[in-house]
Amino acid sequence: MLLREESRHIMERNPDPETVLLSYLRKKSVTTVEGIGSTKTKLHPVQERIAKAHGSQCGFCTPGMVMSMYSLLRNNPHPTVDDITEALAGNLCRCTGYRPIVDGYRTFCESENCCQLNGTMCKVENGSVEHIENGDPELFRKDELLPLDPSQDLIFPPELMRMAETSDQSSQRFCGERVTWVSPGSLEELLQLKTDYPQAPLVMGNTNIGLDMKFKGIFHPIIISPTRVAELFEVTPRSEGVCIGAGCSMSVLKSVLERSITDFPAENTHMFRAVLQQIKLVGGQQIRNVATLGGNIVSAYPNSDLTPILAAGRCTLVALSKDGRRRIPIDKEFFCGFAKTILKPEEIVLSVFIPASRPNEIMYAFRHAPRKENALATVNAGMRVWFHESSAVVKEISIYYGGVGATIVSADRTCQKIAGRPWEEDTLSDAYGALVDDIKLDSSAPGGKNVLESQSDQDPVGRPMMHRSALSQATGEAVYCDDLPRSDGELFLAIVTSSRPNAKISQIDFTETLKLPGVVDVVTAKDIPGKKFRNFSGYDEELLAENEMICAVVANSTEHAKHGAALVKISYEDLQERIFTVEEAIAKNSFFLPKRQIERGDVEKGFKEAEQTYEGKIEQILSMQAVSGEIRIGGQEHFYMETQSFLVVPVGEETEMKVYLSTQHPTFTQVAVAETLGIPSNRVSCHVKRIGGAFGGKVTKTAILASITAVATW
Repeated sequence: MLLREESRHIMERNPDPETVLLSYLRKKSVTTVEGIGSTKTKLHPVQERIAKAHGSQCGFCTPGMVMSMYSLLRNNPHPTVDDITEALAGNLCRCTGYRPIVDGYRTFCESENCCQLNGTMCKVENGSVEHIENGDPELFRKDELLPLDPSQDLIFPPELMRMAETSDQSSQRFCGERVTWVSPGSLEELLQLKTDYPQAPLVMGNTNIGLDMKFKGIFHPIIISPTRVAELFEVTPRSEGVCIGAGCSMSVLKSVLERSITDFPAENTHMFRAVLQQIKLVGGQQIRNVATLGGNIVSAYPNSDLTPILAAGRCTLVALSKDGRRRIPIDKEFFCGFAKTILKPEEIVLSVFIPASRPNEIMYAFRHAPRKENALATVNAGMRVWFHESSAVVKEISIYYGGVGATIVSADRTCQKIAGRPWEEDTLSDAYGALVDDIKLDSSAPGGKNVLESQSDQDPVGRPMMHRSALSQATGEAVYCDDLPRSDGELFLAIVTSSRPNAKISQIDFTETLKLPGVVDVVTAKDIPGKKFRNFSGYDEELLAENEMICAVVANSTEHAKHGAALVKISYEDLQERIFTVEEAIAKNSFFLPKRQIERGDVEKGFKEAEQTYEGKIEQILSMQAVSGEIRIGGQEHFYMETQSFLVVPVGEETEMKVYLSTQHPTFTQVAVAETLGIPSNRVSCHVKRIGGAFGGKVTKTAILASITAVATW
């Protein structure tokens, strides 16, 4: 959790740790899960309640749950159940189903039970008519829980308060090996930086650029972070709407709109309510605390939950550069392609104006997504209808859809069918037909899946016993594989994978990699002293897909290893045309042999001589019609929170190896490492303390990756 002084007011926010950079933390106080309580000193009530309510199983998500609830209580000591649900919506849990977590934290509410029978209704089995006066035994004793005492929480450091009293408009620079991070202190300096470095991205919440750099390998030598430019955070209420600085976070925007709904007459708040509805569904609370309004718009993703309603609602933005400013409508012309806008490279977005709705003007936003919260929309829409006074005749209408193309789509034909006509069934029927022409969906459009009935909830198995490690997990003291302390001389490994499917490697060049500071060696198949079977199946295997493992780079840090892996140059020779779909495989007669099929009788003969029994008689079917169909089954993520982690430590005596890892099958890993190194299995010991989720995804993969790590250690 971050605490900062802002206009003599302490702001407490729980950000997404994946997006928070070290440069952000200047003049801020950071509180971690270890800092609020410990099993060695004293537990915080938030830590104790999630543990005793059985809300911690594998425990990998527990520290995040604790800090989200702790942050909520710091801002609101008397939350409602809805407040708790919203605060935890951005936290993922794969084990518990969330219910015990919410049950534990619901004890912080003044009105804990939302059930009409004081909590007993849901405890009676279907069909039971027995009378329950006191309810079933609770899963945990609420009278034994530690009370919440806000006076015992950490305070904002006084020295940071004193530092915040002095204005600092000097430029800040952080220079790394490849990236220079610049934080301007004034708007004038920001505009000059964009003039000097027009291709340099602006980073505020780091929810977009940071992920692209981490997962897509996109590199920016200069990054500009205008988090200290005051003009980007100004909020100006006006009689015709509200002007919001582009640097304001989604959480700030939410507060501004809630205040505007109170300040404006009800008939002028439809736009504010529609935008507010969508903001509550943008990511989770942690994302909304750092993601900005301007960043969401400029990212120009077609399934953004905000841009359709902003476009339909006549919103505008102010673009600014050294050459001047211009006001631009947020509409279909503003978005010129996937993740592209008409903004010039040297321009920034200064502010966004959200107009109040006019009398007889109604706005609504719609959204369909895999989950209600913390999920990208499959398709969404923003709609605005302005009626003539005292009439149901449509004066003006605007409809925008997202997630149906490379940009948001304006349903112009549909609007033309409706404008000037009364809002009635015939008008809407004509509009539905026009909508088909407006929205052209190709086969690559997202969605289009069957919705199957979910499995019913299961009764808890056994007694409600608290997880043995729940308290350690709730306090952050639980040690996972990646938490092991670093040893002297410890090295790090990054895998180099193929970028071409069904190809032959003609050359691998490590020259640039080995020149990189910190790189120690490159490990290839030639370095394997034992067996070289990938899945230890006893026969050699071809690598037919992208991202197959080729070699590994060993360096003195994770960053150097990844950088070195990116510099490895691999030349390929395509063996044959690549096949990606079943249809392409059928067309090219590409099948796995031998063909596996089930036959019973002569199918062709059966079709020719088909007979049918009808009213006791056998009648020849003169004509037949074959009914066919198809089903497609894609892959499924195991979705464990803890990624694959390994630490292999050589033991000098008799070439022994200690392997610390997170796996569901340590014996299989032991055998795999031993066969790869060509040593007896009893010289390999595997240590598994705990697993941060696995669900079947940490069996064979761990054996392969542990073997590669062991070869590098060898």
